[in-house]
Amino acid sequence: GVRIEVGDTEWNEMHIFHMEPGSGSKSVTARFILRRGSYNQVIRVVFGYTESRLEACPNGDFFQDVDDLVFAVEDDGFVFPTFSPTLSPTLSPSIRPSNLPSTQPSSSPSNPKTWAAFDSHYNSPRCVDVVTSCDTGDDLIAGVAAQEPNSSNTIDGCEDFSSPSTHQVESIQRISIETVDGGELAVGKEVEVKAFVRAASITEGREYPGKKDVGSFFYAANADTKDWYFITAATVQTDGEIHTIVARFMLQPGQSTQAIRLNFGYAEYMIHSCKRSSSFYDVDDLVFDVNHDMFPEPTFHYIPADEEPYPPVETVRRTAIYDVEYTAPRCLELGSSCETGSTLVKKSSEYEQNTPNSVDECR
Repeated sequence: GVRIEVGDTEWNEMHIFHMEPGSGSKSVTARFILRRGSYNQVIRVVFGYTESRLEACPNGDFFQDVDDLVFAVEDDGFVFPTFSPTLSPTLSPSIRPSNLPSTQPSSSPSNPKTWAAFDSHYNSPRCVDVVTSCDTGDDLIAGVAAQEPNSSNTIDGCEDFSSPSTHQVESIQRISIETVDGGELAVGKEVEVKAFVRAASITEGREYPGKKDVGSFFYAANADTKDWYFITAATVQTDGEIHTIVARFMLQPGQSTQAIRLNFGYAEYMIHSCKRSSSFYDVDDLVFDVNHDMFPEPTFHYIPADEEPYPPVETVRRTAIYDVEYTAPRCLELGSSCETGSTLVKKSSEYEQNTPNSVDECR
């Protein structure tokens, strides 16, 4: 996870990975775009056993290790980021769910909302043509399994695994996507995906009672190849109520017809684009068209033989030291990289120096 400001209270979930116990030491990598915030920002890794919840600090309920790294960010002359054809998930400003009512949101007169219709080719709701937003509405995917119109409403045949018991099991009610700037859906644009979900009301008797419902967003830059990329996930309480979960990401190059997916299930802490073995699980897709013309073609600068090439970019690598103010490793100055080194947060014989090495005393 990433905090834009070290002093704020919200962590933003960035990337999730999993590995088999007993497989030894491994290196994991995540990419994201730094956002405006404060000079000092921080990243966190929460590493724990399978049952660990999707939370910035799971309160030590399970076997886990939590460590932070504080680093400096230059914000002068902020330039809107360029986009390369990578499908690594970008940072969501906040994926904490809110309890908003499921009323029909109003749309701006200048940007009327576009309602999706069921498309038999993709077997999913779809907005045809390039628009500024695309919304399934309240009826197109509401419910789960046989209760849901045109089930399964997925482009690859992924099916729901819940009994259609209204207001008792997990169900997706509505999904929408729209550009943040109000322009048309286009490659390189930041978009906001919003989903209304109904949480389970009864979890007694389930294999893991008392857990949370988990919603995971996925994105396919080509709705025909159906290659799904994880965006982010959010958890909601199992209270039987309607919740709203939101994610933001950048539309990527691929095909003019793209898709988003929401998996919503009980205790679905392992991330899969199609969980085919869960007992309480709803999955729905939304297909939409994007404009590729706005994506800039790469430019090349020809350097004659008698001219000097561009000077190399200076690489300044910083090694963190323990900071008593932030109670975590910190790189004090700006640099091209910041790392803890091999000993600063490493556990030796179950002992970690300067524990807990987190800005909020999470252990």
